[in-house]
Amino acid sequence: MSTPTSTERFCVIGIHQAPPDLSKKEFEAGIETLVANWLELPIVKTNALKMDMIFSNALFEGQVRAAGLADSRPFAIIKTEYETVDNMVAVMQHRESQELVAGREEFKQERGASVFSGEVTTKIDKPGSKDRAHGIVILKVPEGELPDHFARKLEALLDRFVALPATQKCVSKCTLLHNGKSLENQLNAMGIHTPRRTFVIHMEYESLYHSMEVVSDAGTLKLLGDAIQDLRVSLIDVSYFGADVIPKFHEEMRPICEAECASSTNS
Repeated sequence: MSTPTSTERFCVIGIHQAPPDLSKKEFEAGIETLVANWLELPIVKTNALKMDMIFSNALFEGQVRAAGLADSRPFAIIKTEYETVDNMVAVMQHRESQELVAGREEFKQERGASVFSGEVTTKIDKPGSKDRAHGIVILKVPEGELPDHFARKLEALLDRFVALPATQKCVSKCTLLHNGKSLENQLNAMGIHTPRRTFVIHMEYESLYHSMEVVSDAGTLKLLGDAIQDLRVSLIDVSYFGADVIPKFHEEMRPICEAECASSTNS
């Protein structure tokens, strides 16, 4: 049985990879500082619905090697969700927001960073356990491939994946994020690189054990073979890693944040 697909919120995705001259600890500390400073801005508190900070971990290293993928430098993803594009634009065009990211090493293209506006499409969403394991797949559209054609093929393959019995049993949430054009001009004006069409698949497994069950399932293995052939992706253009997801802000915190802002203004 196919799982209903829903397109929900708009978001900004920042994908950052640790440069060779920084340790994982140093790299993640820099990202944490950036996020903390950004969340202090009133424009962010009043327009954002949710922000997650995602760091790669070593949970799936064995799976990565078994799939023939190369080990990658540590990743960090900053995902901020908004109700509308207008809310996104209000934040991205705000002077203090622009000054905060201007010139930062984490946002430089030569450092492997890419930031883009994206849409979130939910494929599976059901209550999960407290022991959930997160997996992230990042795919770039191959050179010469039409992005819309690639997107249709990828979504068809993802629909087949979520319909597999092993997926239905072991995956509590699966979302597809893909970059659009809604903020491209604003991001370029800020000197932030907008990459060629990129897709991010975020899976939440019931546990690490369940993730292993999905990866070793015969249906999944066949689907992976079909994906490599149908999407014509090079393994160089695919990254897969376990992730630690750290919630930093959600809309229920808005009244608290607004009260703090008012108190600060009146004092």
